[in-house]
Amino acid sequence: MARKTLKRTGDDQEADSRRRHWELTIGICTIITTIIAVLAYAIPRGNSSNGDDALQESVGSPLQPKSCTGDLTVAPPENARVAIDLFVATPGSKCEWAPVLSPVKPGHRISLLLRYENASNRSQKDVAVRLKLPDGLVAVPTSTHLYNSDNAGGVLYDSDELWGDGIVIGDYAAGAVAYVTQTVRALGASPLACGINKRRAIGFAQPHGMNYFYNTADVNVMSRC
Repeated sequence: MARKTLKRTGDDQEADSRRRHWELTIGICTIITTIIAVLAYAIPRGNSSNGDDALQESVGSPLQPKSCTGDLTVAPPENARVAIDLFVATPGSKCEWAPVLSPVKPGHRISLLLRYENASNRSQKDVAVRLKLPDGLVAVPTSTHLYNSDNAGGVLYDSDELWGDGIVIGDYAAGAVAYVTQTVRALGASPLACGINKRRAIGFAQPHGMNYFYNTADVNVMSRC
């Protein structure tokens, strides 16, 4: 038996044409979408945590005309994400920040300066700082000051928790620096021994979600017997 050949009508040909058109359109759209997705993944993206609320600028050392002098520019350790340094000085005409202060007479006031720097390439959020004071050094209440790009001249911090649970000093962009100063007083009573008594203060800095970083400063208190 001879096979019967079906003839295509004009409507069938037009439907096929429309179908091929939509298939081609869908295929092109799929290719374009794939290319965009690949490019979005491959192109390096900026740090999403660098929000406008992060303090962007580094500030100079909090050295006012009648304050202490000294170079506080410290290179952070290699590959460190946070640079933390602690300095000490005796207020007065010959005041100079240093990692060691000696000798100090009992009863005298001492200034501690904690320097924090964001040494990473990303913003650091909710940076907390804290001081741990040794026996023989006591903090003077209402003497914590914060210096950063929002407060280049320094501002009195409304908390005495720096030597307690710590204080949060804000968000900081890559390379930004902040300073916190605290006044302490050297005690002259026991447990000081005769002669030089080393007292080591420890400064901590901890951005949110990161480990803490610390450094130390020594105060050598002279006790006469």
